[in-house]
Amino acid sequence: APSEEGLGAANNGAVMVNNDDWLSPLMYLDFLREYGPSFTINRMMSYEELMETGDISEWEPAKGPVFFISHQWTAFNEPDHSRTQLSTLKVIFQAMRDGTFKSLFGSEQEWSHFSTKDSVGSMEGVFEKISEEQMAKEAMEGHIWLDYSCVPQAASAQEPRLRAIESIPHYIDSSTTFFALCPPVQHKELGHTCDYHTWRNRGWCRLEEQVNELKLF
Repeated sequence: APSEEGLGAANNGAVMVNNDDWLSPLMYLDFLREYGPSFTINRMMSYEELMETGDISEWEPAKGPVFFISHQWTAFNEPDHSRTQLSTLKVIFQAMRDGTFKSLFGSEQEWSHFSTKDSVGSMEGVFEKISEEQMAKEAMEGHIWLDYSCVPQAASAQEPRLRAIESIPHYIDSSTTFFALCPPVQHKELGHTCDYHTWRNRGWCRLEEQVNELKLF
């Protein structure tokens, strides 16, 4: 491998960089207080609103698990115009905290796929099985990443917003659990139903899904 000095030789333009120099900080919502103020209201709050209230922080490993929430916006200018996604997310986290998370799955097989990270039945024993008790502990101690709340939204914040978007693979890799949040919701302007199938048709959502799958290996 070339040395750091060699990289700059011959004016080839190659430089050695530290990832921290270009990755945007991983910001999260604090879940240590009963979902935090951001979850006691009935709508998703923007990054700028949460910065004003102090309910968003920069993450570091010592601060515990992070839940990465992938979702499809249900309106052109609103992430969750019907509030259905936020309501669904509250139900999920309440079930985790109550130790009844398994009951949200449609079958024993679905729970097995999730808890073993093995949806095809070919990786038995590769990963440690996740228990409801472990999920409850993580929900009590963990934090959440959600695009609207953790990526700058203001028109004047184009550069930090692009840095955050480009850092999404880093965010997913740093997260403990990946959730695809896609309850059926009628799109405000287009009128079609937004659900798991339309979520998987979105380029960004597919990228997030594939990055999450790759991190398992």
